[in-house]
Amino acid sequence: MRFQRVVRTIEPEASVRAAVDSQRASDSVAECPLRNSVVFWEHLDTLSQTRPFHRHAQSPGQVVDVDPALPGQQWYRQEDPKMPASAPSKVAIALWRGFASGLYQKHLLHTLTETLLGFLLGSAVGLLLGAAVALNRYIEYFFYPYIVMFQSVPKVALAPLIVVWFGLGLKSQVVNVALVACFPLLVNTIAGLKSADEDWINLMRSLAASQSQVFWLLRLPSALPFVMAGLEVSMIFALIGAIVAEFVGSPAGLGMLSQSMNFNMDVAGQFSVLLILSILGLLLNRCILLIRRRILFWDTSEKQQLEQERVVI
Repeated sequence: MRFQRVVRTIEPEASVRAAVDSQRASDSVAECPLRNSVVFWEHLDTLSQTRPFHRHAQSPGQVVDVDPALPGQQWYRQEDPKMPASAPSKVAIALWRGFASGLYQKHLLHTLTETLLGFLLGSAVGLLLGAAVALNRYIEYFFYPYIVMFQSVPKVALAPLIVVWFGLGLKSQVVNVALVACFPLLVNTIAGLKSADEDWINLMRSLAASQSQVFWLLRLPSALPFVMAGLEVSMIFALIGAIVAEFVGSPAGLGMLSQSMNFNMDVAGQFSVLLILSILGLLLNRCILLIRRRILFWDTSEKQQLEQERVVI
């Protein structure tokens, strides 16, 4: 004899509200553990009341919201109550309100400041350590393994310690950014300095060239393409390190703003901050590319890339 088990599906909204109503009868609203769920469903109710949506049930657990007046928002879906999305119009409104009030400019300036300062510090440390490791085999043998071991430690785990050592100010955030941005440039600098042609090095030594002359006239120019490639990666890593540092502890910044919006369940505001960070990363990368073209105008690969862009235009 077989027993069939019947599973009854309860709508999440009704179950949450029923549990809250039963607990309100005994406790106060402030002590209710399901208060965040109520706020969440009230937020969804306000979103659905702002503009009429047509709800099409694709499956028992999936609902698709489509706004016929705005075709660009048809991707806006609400499949899982635990993962709320936000329409592009809401993100645009959040962007406009943030910039109109001056809130985004303040936090953007803070994030940009710590990103650039940490990038400069990390680039200087990476260049010096990379040159020392590439030019001295004893330093490479004794210290490079420890550098790799230190880099293997997740910077998210080091960020709280850096805050304890340097405080909650700008100093700890700059140090965290520098640690993240240092290693890519370090590796590329070592590879670039070691890529110099040995025949040219022997030729310069036969002409009584000193070590400094070999470095400045041969090794460094041959390493510049590697260094610029490392700077491109380090710039993006610097922005990521700045956001991680702001997550751990910061009085201002886009990372701190995004975290506060996450606590308040402001989904549109979070998407707007992510959009600002994406555009900021793209602009910083373009700045490094412009510097690369100014410095490496003599490089063959850069000349070929410029010719290809001219043909496409």
